[in-house]
Amino acid sequence: MEMNLVFRNPGDFLFQRKYVAERSTEQRRCFFLDAASYDNLGDQAIALAMEWFLRDILGRENVTVINENDVLRYIRSLRKQIRPGDVIVLSGGGNMGDLYPRYEAVRRRIIRTFPDNRIIIFPQTIDYSNDDYGRNERKRAMCTYGRHSRLLVCAREERSLCQMQKLFREVILVPDIVFYLAGRISCGDVQPLYDCGICIRDDRESALDDATKGKLQQMASEGGKNWVLTTMAEEGAVCLDFDQRYREVSRKIREFARCRCVITDRLHGMIFSVIAGVPCIAIDNRNHKVSDVYHMCEEICRNVRLISECGPDMIPGLEQFVRVAEKQESSLPDTEALYRKLAGKIKEGTGNL
Repeated sequence: MEMNLVFRNPGDFLFQRKYVAERSTEQRRCFFLDAASYDNLGDQAIALAMEWFLRDILGRENVTVINENDVLRYIRSLRKQIRPGDVIVLSGGGNMGDLYPRYEAVRRRIIRTFPDNRIIIFPQTIDYSNDDYGRNERKRAMCTYGRHSRLLVCAREERSLCQMQKLFREVILVPDIVFYLAGRISCGDVQPLYDCGICIRDDRESALDDATKGKLQQMASEGGKNWVLTTMAEEGAVCLDFDQRYREVSRKIREFARCRCVITDRLHGMIFSVIAGVPCIAIDNRNHKVSDVYHMCEEICRNVRLISECGPDMIPGLEQFVRVAEKQESSLPDTEALYRKLAGKIKEGTGNL
């Protein structure tokens, strides 16, 4: 086996120790270059599902995962390690657009740095604001992505598919990758402890007004109600490898399974409920990614009731839903069928490892 070690700066040595496994000169690899390294468990679930999926179709030994907080630090070392025949995959999620410029900037830098590699962006929602800043960012994205002749972008719902097809060369429709965890994280032994779990956003994506959020939080803290508040962004839940992600994401999904039902305006709160087999009221968010993913995957989301908007006057209806909700046996999706097209694209790029 040939290691091909060239340490011309300290970063090369640190990168080699932290990330790069021994490989032969003929071996093609898949590099996942921007795995989440922050405490959002929805994004950690994406990173977990992506690595699990890649290991299943390519073999664990052929997959290298770089955390997003390291990728720019080690970009020179990556240029030496990644060969033209290697495939690069980038994170799915909801950060393509102008709402999260840091993540968009990292993605564009990677695309510019590796013009000859097959690059696949996992299922994303795209969202540009309709103002001068949003229009300028859309043009910049079109320029950067459009110059790369081997870039494949996956849309996770129809609205994003239509927008992406106007901007990028090659686009396919693929469900959110977190559905891949269905059946891989078991909740069958979990017994309900709470009547209702509430998982609500507190950021710019939330469409709920302060009065509604306050009322929901008040209901969860009222005496006599067996309700519980939970969150997808827990301090200390930063995960930097597969085992840490599996532990934290499994813990959160099993926490959802301890509720007889869940009320959430978080997309991955809805998906965690599906995986846990828990009835869910899903409230749409500001850019409609909750409703868009729901409508694409309606057959999978049979235990979900979608609400397009929610105000204080709808609280009694939510309470009625909680009173009659019953935990269901999960109707888990056939994940091989859901992601067969994406798996084929990755195998094609790596020469059918």
